[in-house]
Amino acid sequence: MFQITRVLVLICSFSLLLFSTFISFYEGSQILTNPLVWEHTAVFSHWIKGDVTVSSDILTIDYLLYAAKHSPFFPLLMLLSTSAIFFQLVFWLFKNNPKVKITFCTMVILFSIIILIVLKDSPTTGLHLISMFFGILIIFSMIMTFWTVKNYKKDEYFISEV
Repeated sequence: MFQITRVLVLICSFSLLLFSTFISFYEGSQILTNPLVWEHTAVFSHWIKGDVTVSSDILTIDYLLYAAKHSPFFPLLMLLSTSAIFFQLVFWLFKNNPKVKITFCTMVILFSIIILIVLKDSPTTGLHLISMFFGILIIFSMIMTFWTVKNYKKDEYFISEV
């Protein structure tokens, strides 16, 4: 029964990821008609192509950035479903290996801290909401780390034999 629940969570998360990605790209395509935001929102296009002068210069990845800044609901759903997929897979596939789970949670915490630092001075509400999501993800990852450590005997898994 527990396996069925995990598979259903994965299927629902993956479906939500596909749906929210499609909608995010659709909402983000509005960047093409708004040249006033190209300088600050078409970041990836500036890095790769240089100056953005026409809408055809804008890369598709910038659609997601525009959607995250100006209509963050579906980008947040993308982040939530992606996080659910990764946590489910790691905690399912490595259920007997707490070191992998703790390492995964630590990497999520470090990645989230980096994202928080990058987004801390953002002027848009959308990116503030996304930084709040990463703050919550840090707390969740810490809880999962402590839960993993608590549920396994220290002597059995964490101390190597000499």
